[in-house]
Amino acid sequence: MSLLDKISTLAELEHYGIKYRPSAEDEVLVHCPFHDDKSESCSVNVVKKMFYCHAASCRIGADVITLIARAMNQHRGVIIADMEDRYGLEKEELLVDPSFIENAHQEIWKNPHFLRELRDRDITDELIRRYRIGVSQGRITI
Repeated sequence: MSLLDKISTLAELEHYGIKYRPSAEDEVLVHCPFHDDKSESCSVNVVKKMFYCHAASCRIGADVITLIARAMNQHRGVIIADMEDRYGLEKEELLVDPSFIENAHQEIWKNPHFLRELRDRDITDELIRRYRIGVSQGRITI
């Protein structure tokens, strides 16, 4: 169960002083913190805990923690830590499975395109091995 499953969207908006206006059964409207919003162009689904800005120049959407972090001009990690403390939750440690790291590292040696790109950036084979640089789903992993 994630932090989002445990929080109350409306309680968090109120806690952080984000004014909202009911709009539909499960949605409220807020001013979008990602642009200078003269009207409430951002809808927040209080059940799904997701938001979406309907302004043509914005169209940003993500979870409510991202919305709050931007509105408070804080990093997501600060908001998450605050919520974990207030809800009495144990801090979740995110670990990457070592087998994923090793598999991605082994894949880099099979991809000459990625090796060439790394070497063009002065990343040596020694550095690739030391930092277990790899490739997964068409992206370089570190």
